Amino acid sequence: MRPNNYPPRELCLWLPNWPLQRLRWEQPELRRQKLVLYEHARGGRRIVVADDYPSGLPIAEVTHGRLLAHDPLADAAALGRIAELCAEFAPSVGIDTPDGFQPDTLRLGITGLGTLYGSEERLLAQLAAALRRRRLHVRLAIADSWGAAWALAHFADHSVISPPGPGPLAALPIEALRLGAECEVLRELGIFRVGQLLALPRESLAERFGAQLLLRINQALGLAPEPIHSHRPAGEISFTIQWEYAVTQRSALEPVFAELLTQVERALIHKQQGALELACELCGEPTSISFIVSVFRPTTSAKHLAELVRLQLERQPGPAAVSGVRVTALRMAPLPVWQPLLFDDERPAEGVHVRQLINRLSNRLGRLAVVRALPVAGAHPELVYRYEPLTGAAARKTISRWKTLPRPTRLAREPILLRITALAAGLPRQVQWQGLHTIAHAWGPERIQTGWWRGRDIQRDYYRVATTAGERWWIFRRLTDGQWFLHGWFD
Repeated sequence: MRPNNYPPRELCLWLPNWPLQRLRWEQPELRRQKLVLYEHARGGRRIVVADDYPSGLPIAEVTHGRLLAHDPLADAAALGRIAELCAEFAPSVGIDTPDGFQPDTLRLGITGLGTLYGSEERLLAQLAAALRRRRLHVRLAIADSWGAAWALAHFADHSVISPPGPGPLAALPIEALRLGAECEVLRELGIFRVGQLLALPRESLAERFGAQLLLRINQALGLAPEPIHSHRPAGEISFTIQWEYAVTQRSALEPVFAELLTQVERALIHKQQGALELACELCGEPTSISFIVSVFRPTTSAKHLAELVRLQLERQPGPAAVSGVRVTALRMAPLPVWQPLLFDDERPAEGVHVRQLINRLSNRLGRLAVVRALPVAGAHPELVYRYEPLTGAAARKTISRWKTLPRPTRLAREPILLRITALAAGLPRQVQWQGLHTIAHAWGPERIQTGWWRGRDIQRDYYRVATTAGERWWIFRRLTDGQWFLHGWFD
């Protein structure tokens, strides 16, 4: 039951361009510089977010600005620190983690808190002032539901406190309902605003667009619950050894790290957690240095962590003299659990060897050099994935909204121009590419169009085709000039 039967109230805190904000927040010397953050994508390095360039653009086209590698794990860790700060203003603070996107939004449950601060306006003003003192640019919104608060924070012109009812949502674009591919279809039908959508019969919307659209509408109107998952920072695990006299021999540090990591191992086992990231600091003269050790899966093994620390030490110049060493567990996660096997099997041992190899490579070459590809919701086939470091993050299931669509297992680096030698009913029947191919069957079309605001816009009709030789291709016709291209292969 809600306290004293107060109506539900939600506060959304959005940090626009959070990866850029985070860097300028942590490194004040970057505040006056134009920044370009990139990630390694198939075909080269592409922009994730930048001050003067659209996302997805190859960095070869960047003419000005400071190039920096995007570190999503550092963004998430910094967002967690802001969530801890906001816990002074609300008992429940959660981090919004949308599928396929980096988190940049916090959720505060403030039901009944307005009376404690005198009014919701005072609560909003005090929270905004606390964030401004830390040089953070935020957009705030208060509403009856999380869906409405999220929509107002992201799409209203300024921070706002919404009265009860759907009125403030009506003028917002349909993207404010946290929709995906449905937005493009709705825009083709002439529906651009939430008010236009709310005026349509709900039954017809569910039949035509599926249950997801109806769910988002109900969440925005407060008719469907969205439980808040509170952010709970783990208790700090940190151990330090200091000497009366500084040491200059690097070999003397290894037994010290072994002792500290043994203490970390005991503390992790007591918490039933495994380490994902460790911060190691060498307190030296005249300066100190620090480095991060990250792993693929949570571990408590002091022996394996000591090996990774040794790999990192080999890469560090290090201070001339070291007077102390500190090890802190920055990120932790529950230890993996598996069922014992009845008979001997080599597969579990192989899995351990693979994890250890990933850990060694990441700590030898750098965490951003060993990555995996993850799907991202979107229409542009070349841009529906992103790369994420394998180490330093807890394992999670990745759900793609495109998993039900037929997609090839292999995609060409760039679409391959086809020479059509015969057409039938507007579809190619004979294709010249590395020889002459005859198409026996075709399924489609599937039209994919994207707008200019996504970078490089496309207008294509895709077909799945099977050749008489048994090959299955994914081809498309470019609507602007009618040329045909091969884009992928179904294995």
